[in-house]
Amino acid sequence: MFSSIIDQRFLRAKLRCGVAGSFQHKWKNLNAIKGFSYLPVLVFLAALAACLSGDGAGPAIARQTGAGPADAIRSGYGWPLIWEAWRQIDASYAHRDTLELEPLIEGALDSLLELSESNAYPFLADVGRMRGQPPVGVPPGLGDIWRGLVLHQERWPQVSNASRTEAVITSMLATLDEPLASYFPAGRYPQASKNVEQSLAGTYHGIGAKVLRRDGNVILEPYEDSPADKAGIKEGDVLKAVDGRPVAGRSVDELIDLLAGLKGTKAQLRVERAGEPSSMEIDVFRGTIHLPSVTRQLAPGGIGYIYIARFRDNTGEQFADALESLEGFDMLALILDLRSNRGGSLDSARQVAASLLPSGSLFLSTQEPGKVREDQRLQNDPNRPFEGEIPMVVLINQRTRGEPEVVAAALQDAARAVVMGVTSSGVAAGYKFMELSDGSAVYLPTVRWYRPSGEILGAQGIKPDLRVALVAEDEGFSRESQFNRAYDHLDAMLPHFR
Repeated sequence: MFSSIIDQRFLRAKLRCGVAGSFQHKWKNLNAIKGFSYLPVLVFLAALAACLSGDGAGPAIARQTGAGPADAIRSGYGWPLIWEAWRQIDASYAHRDTLELEPLIEGALDSLLELSESNAYPFLADVGRMRGQPPVGVPPGLGDIWRGLVLHQERWPQVSNASRTEAVITSMLATLDEPLASYFPAGRYPQASKNVEQSLAGTYHGIGAKVLRRDGNVILEPYEDSPADKAGIKEGDVLKAVDGRPVAGRSVDELIDLLAGLKGTKAQLRVERAGEPSSMEIDVFRGTIHLPSVTRQLAPGGIGYIYIARFRDNTGEQFADALESLEGFDMLALILDLRSNRGGSLDSARQVAASLLPSGSLFLSTQEPGKVREDQRLQNDPNRPFEGEIPMVVLINQRTRGEPEVVAAALQDAARAVVMGVTSSGVAAGYKFMELSDGSAVYLPTVRWYRPSGEILGAQGIKPDLRVALVAEDEGFSRESQFNRAYDHLDAMLPHFR
């Protein structure tokens, strides 16, 4: 049976030839006519095939009737990775109840057309004309994708099966409408997995400097008190070589690998510095670097400010330290800034919430496909309690994503804080790499997240209690509207005599 997508597009293709409406009816009545000659019918069929094929595809499509040629049948098993990826999606995708085959099939066929830079007609019409059952290994409902692959391989043999596989799996994930869902071929998956692990790690061994690309140069920004800072590296220094190896043409990831190393080992850096007539060689001895993810400040009037840039493994501890420091300065209110926080560690997000909400508070509910929903409740650190119920504002924006959305929702539902800014990104779910048999992987959300109110976290994002757009301002503590409105809101709640 044709999918509705193929059926509709095929019908449009037939109508272009002006014969679709009457041919089927005439054919049914041919055998009832005595002495009927089949030669005109065969001529008519040939003409129809030529019309529908457009580019001389008629003979190729004729060979596809029934189950297809022997090599095409065998090639049904030539894309096992596509079916394996689909089974992983179907079994593990957090929102599997929303899966629809029709847009998935359409997207897969469109991705094949993009590979060969071809028009939809007559390819889709010809896929719709193919008959026969796909091989056993093809999942139910995906027969049209298999037919499209068989036909594409025959029409454009110069395109590799690896390219077809990547295109179709990528299109499947794109259909999920999950911004972070991705496919990583075997050659790219190890680095992708490593990048995720490093983004969560709170420590590493290296020189302790950010590596940035700016105006075609590699720029260093040392962390305070890091080995690079102590060795004399200055912010804005242009890195030219590491241990005699030029950095030109290397990716940022390659540069980070060059600069990382065992604690105590030496990295010789050649840098250029503005105002200096020539480059200089600086030796930096690598150490254990604690990545900063939390910054703090006390604004006038006893209003504390804490910014969390990312939820890393050590963020919970850094946040508790920041709270303790601000309390030592008699903090009366708090602005928690989660703007542009791209998430990371859910455990660290839980630790941050536990510093701000009573023990036992519902933090989040999670649910995997086919399993019951589980509640996650907070447990305060008895050695570092945060007893105060001081007024609080949480700042979010359209780039607040994932774990910070969970924190904002927990504080909002508990009426512990006023959420201010603009609606968050709505990318809140537990993601996981699902490895495939050839060493590649799909990255997709496998756990649904529910806020304490019971509402699912997802595409709708976190809506602020007070919407404030970000604009520059000439006055105020930070010269930008969102912080200034948060400060004004808290300032109005505090005693004037403070």
